[in-house]
Amino acid sequence: MWLSATVGGGPAAAAAIIAASVLPLAFVGPPAALAVARGSRRRLMAAAQIGAGGALLLFLIGPLADVPPAMAATALLMGITRAVFDATAADVLLHLVARSRTHAAMSQLTRRFGAGQALGVAGVLALGALFGPRGALGFAVAAALTGAAVTLSHSHHIELRPEGVIPLPHAVRAGVRVAGGEPLLRGALLAGALSVAIGAALSTILVLWLRNEVGLHAGLIPALALGFVGVRLVRPALRYGATRSGPRGLIASALTIQAAAALVAYAAGGVLLSAAAFALSLASGAFVGALISSAQRAAAPTAVAPGVALVGGAVWASAGAGGAAVGAWLSLSVGMGATYLLLAAVALAAAGASLAPAIPRAVTHH
Repeated sequence: MWLSATVGGGPAAAAAIIAASVLPLAFVGPPAALAVARGSRRRLMAAAQIGAGGALLLFLIGPLADVPPAMAATALLMGITRAVFDATAADVLLHLVARSRTHAAMSQLTRRFGAGQALGVAGVLALGALFGPRGALGFAVAAALTGAAVTLSHSHHIELRPEGVIPLPHAVRAGVRVAGGEPLLRGALLAGALSVAIGAALSTILVLWLRNEVGLHAGLIPALALGFVGVRLVRPALRYGATRSGPRGLIASALTIQAAAALVAYAAGGVLLSAAAFALSLASGAFVGALISSAQRAAAPTAVAPGVALVGGAVWASAGAGGAAVGAWLSLSVGMGATYLLLAAVALAAAGASLAPAIPRAVTHH
């Protein structure tokens, strides 16, 4: 989306790039799960990372580096790589982690992924500020190829598949049934999907506003950096507050924070308020993450919990793509200011509805 902003792409181009980066989690996930279940985990994940690095390199040095469709195609390959990674991680959790530790291992993996994401964002923003988009792309190429080297260096034990373990494709199908049949999980997924959609819509138009009204180096990079660093610094406090809330409180908190993000974006006149809007939108993710984690522990059998996680990722990816498209359409139809207000109104209405008695009051941990 940042690359789209730098070359003048409008809301539609930004939405297309967001959608291309997340939709593979919804549509490539099932075939990736089947491929991982039948093939070599190391080779499949390394091939995806090498392919992503190669595509980024071609994009970096090729003649289409400033064309939004080429950006969307590159983002699509990044999304496919992420889908392969998620399927491989789920397969490892199913086969190589004791069932008593499945949920704890999933939480640990999520934390490590978040730490890696923080490092990646820091590198992209730092090199982007110094050398522009091509510096950020160069960092991404190096990260992808380093990831492939690390993957290939894994012990051969990562390929083990003990007998009697449910195959990943079966776990995904069971995850669909569990997610649709358990009211707590279903409510958590739907609430999280709405929060993700609002966040994607907000990001689609806020980044472009910063590019147009403030400028790339004067506004966009500092706002992204300050927002991301701010939410990482207060993340322990957010996690502490999230663990003290029940499901209804988590849903209401996530949606209320997204509404606050939209209202701050509406009032933003510069970098600091824009950074605050980004930080608030990211902070809502802490409550959504706590919600789905507690719901999975309570309602998802450990034998299929990784499959449920893949299903949840697919639902939220679809919501993110849809939210980006709706945000682009609204900003073109009614303007950015009205779009912010509409997003805030939807989030607040949903937060109020989440307090209805139909959503379970407490999560019972197994």
